[in-house]
Amino acid sequence: MCAMMFHDYEGIRNSRPSLLLADQCAVFVARNVCCFSIIAGMGFLSRGASRKTFDLSVRKVNTIDPDLTELNGPESSGRNWKGVGIALLVIAVICALVILAIVLGAPTHEEHYREGVPLTLYDVTDGSLNPSFKEVQWFSGHELLYQADGDQSIILHNLETNNTSTFLHLKASEHIDSYSVAPNGSYVLVTQNTQKVYRHTNKAFYRVLDIQPDRPSTLNSSVELAPKNRSKVKLQYAAFAPTSNQLVFVYENDIYYKESPSPLVGAVQLTNTGSTDEKEVVIYNGIPDWLYEEEILSSDHAVWWSPDSRYLAYLEFNDTKVETFSFETYGGDSLTQQYVNNTKIRYPKAGTTNPTVTLYILDPVNVAKTGRIPGRRAFVKPPKGVEDFNGEYYITTVSWLSNDKLLVRWTNRYQNISILSSCSPTSSDCVPLITLGSSNGWLEDSPPFSLNDGKKLMLIAPAEDEEQHQSICSLDIGTESPSSRLDCLKTEFDITEILTTVKDSQGRDVIYALAAYEAPRFRHIVKIVENNISCVTCNLALPRNCTYYSDVKFSMTTSQFLVLTCRGPHVPFMQIWSTHNLTSGQAGVTAHTDIRSNAKLQTTIDRKGIPRRKYFEVPLTTLPHGPKAQAELLLPPKMAEYAVKRYPLLIKVYGGPGTQEVHTRYRMDIEELMASAHETVIVRIDGRGSGFQGNKFKHYVNRNLGFLEIKDQLEVARWVLQEYPFLDPNRVGIWGWSYGGYASARAVLLDTVPQVIKCAAAVAPVTDWRFYDTAYTERFMSTPDDNPKAYENSNLMPYSPETLYWHFARTSFLLVHGTADDNVHFQQAAQFTKALMKADVIFKTQFYPDEDHSIRKLRLHLYHTLMEHFLTCFGSESIHEKGDD
Repeated sequence: MCAMMFHDYEGIRNSRPSLLLADQCAVFVARNVCCFSIIAGMGFLSRGASRKTFDLSVRKVNTIDPDLTELNGPESSGRNWKGVGIALLVIAVICALVILAIVLGAPTHEEHYREGVPLTLYDVTDGSLNPSFKEVQWFSGHELLYQADGDQSIILHNLETNNTSTFLHLKASEHIDSYSVAPNGSYVLVTQNTQKVYRHTNKAFYRVLDIQPDRPSTLNSSVELAPKNRSKVKLQYAAFAPTSNQLVFVYENDIYYKESPSPLVGAVQLTNTGSTDEKEVVIYNGIPDWLYEEEILSSDHAVWWSPDSRYLAYLEFNDTKVETFSFETYGGDSLTQQYVNNTKIRYPKAGTTNPTVTLYILDPVNVAKTGRIPGRRAFVKPPKGVEDFNGEYYITTVSWLSNDKLLVRWTNRYQNISILSSCSPTSSDCVPLITLGSSNGWLEDSPPFSLNDGKKLMLIAPAEDEEQHQSICSLDIGTESPSSRLDCLKTEFDITEILTTVKDSQGRDVIYALAAYEAPRFRHIVKIVENNISCVTCNLALPRNCTYYSDVKFSMTTSQFLVLTCRGPHVPFMQIWSTHNLTSGQAGVTAHTDIRSNAKLQTTIDRKGIPRRKYFEVPLTTLPHGPKAQAELLLPPKMAEYAVKRYPLLIKVYGGPGTQEVHTRYRMDIEELMASAHETVIVRIDGRGSGFQGNKFKHYVNRNLGFLEIKDQLEVARWVLQEYPFLDPNRVGIWGWSYGGYASARAVLLDTVPQVIKCAAAVAPVTDWRFYDTAYTERFMSTPDDNPKAYENSNLMPYSPETLYWHFARTSFLLVHGTADDNVHFQQAAQFTKALMKADVIFKTQFYPDEDHSIRKLRLHLYHTLMEHFLTCFGSESIHEKGDD
């Protein structure tokens, strides 16, 4: 029996990674106390045995304590029922204490252990486990607009009275994709039949509804927004002015203006140079080209109203000299599409010609009066210092600080130097405010905020000391000779976003920001007053614990209220708070209003077998005293508590510079499915190059992609395999998408003896950085001419056939790509496929016709393919054998 106890202790040690050593020892001691008590109890129970049996037992016991023979002498006869009862009671009490010790010694997880129905493939592909969020718009300092549950109606919520009313009633059949309301509430702009173009841009039908208090408004009474003499045309962008009913919109790469939404007022054309990728001269006005949309602005527009609605600033992108990339689409019906279609995109690859960008500021009312398109007369001259960029620069930030000050950031092509300038709408001149630079890395943009009536600028920037974190810096700009030095707040964590700035009751400036507070994986709202930082969301009393906040929207003007969106670790939700209640400093403040609880999703999740999360840090051998790699384990919910069993390990990798894979956001994806339904342990790792652990840790990969971030994945994987004996070192896989696909293939190449990776999958991977776009690649690698060795060494193809064969022939490898990928082109996979074939490597490929970078339409098939690949590699039953359809 004692031997069984020792065996069970080994089972605990091997199958419970989250038990601390002290907990393991406590369970071990408690179990053996129970063992001893049972043996002792057996002695009591044996009193009713025969004298012959008793004599044999006495001889054994007497070797320890001769006095024990007095407990049951030769004269004893029958059973001592009182003793039996006492013995049983002692055994029961001691075992109860043992059970209590085991329960109290059990680990605490950020997601509690829950054994339920395993996830299915359809759970993670049909959207049923995705949370929903409301599209909210502040209408005033205390009024909020959002769509109602169950239909398309728009609700007006007065937070001072807590009353709600229907602002716009729409039938369920009157489907709209998005909406925006004019500042005075008299018009609503809605979109329908939205057609996705690239990641951020769309085309849609725009309609304007006239809101009348005395009669209901319907889409039937709406008016189409379109240029003169045009109808049923899709626009690229449209928006109201911030203080009036004026409208601006973009159609076929040109900007149009309407003084009023009334159908009696025609649209005025503000630019006439717009043209598309299919033409010889390619110019975009007011919307970004492919490069700026994907890598610089991350937006669907490049036009900005001044705060008083008087001026329009916009960017013009000239892609005429940018090389063209094309891909074919094959269509879905051979009867209607006999030939393939060819799509062309102006796509600058590393080291090639970039688009030229020009800033303009114009007065649309004046253009409407004169009827003259200003053209080059509205051109804004770059500030002094930009000439040092030799004509190679990006405009990365455009933001109005006031009615007569436009803040513009001009960044060199390598993106390690930028000039922040203030531009005038009347003189079209830009005055440099400060030059920022990074000697060992790259610069990142953040929208600025102004304080003291525009006399001070607040922005997130790197401190001069590379050891520091991304923090909030201030710049005095209220004098004729503005300060040329940033004053940065020193923090032990990264500030990720400035949310708003307000004055408190004492007239002090208060800054609210999002920060990786308490741990890199968290996002909390912090409050900064006179360089004192406090966390305002760390102790909120919420129905579900929240450690990751995002999409925080403060109300207009006074920031009296805010919409708070919790993204995890549990099912996300949205709430409205008063700023006073949120920041009162009282732990457990609960004065809030739910506007999206996702309660039905929570009920569904409660029935599912959700993997347990375990977070930890791993010291890196090359940084014994520096930052540690962050890691997360997903443990199967039915992982054996005490049995000795080994589980396969799947590494989910991304690894891109400044990104983060280990966080507490809610997610239900293929990794959660593998852990829940197929007893696979998942590990996510953030090593060198990842974000939110300071600039130095992030900039380790500067000018040298594909090495340190990959080595850290392998080192941490080895550490995990050694630390947790319940993992099977012979069943280890890795997979990733985009940069993660590149990292997955690089891990196979950099894997040494003893081999860690037994199987790998790369989805839409970069395989040669010369094939990827300028802005992203050159930010981290410079140009191929400036840094040729790094481009060659980071490539997946230049290895000899013998080297490729040695690494990939011993690894079960799957390569996946969509043929219509506008981001990471199919060319990348095709070239790597040729290299592997020339090396005589047998591997699997899966291409998806007409699918872009997300492979969204065929996600079910993609996940089927990935799961079958890894389950076969791990020697598990296949997904079809298990019937997980």
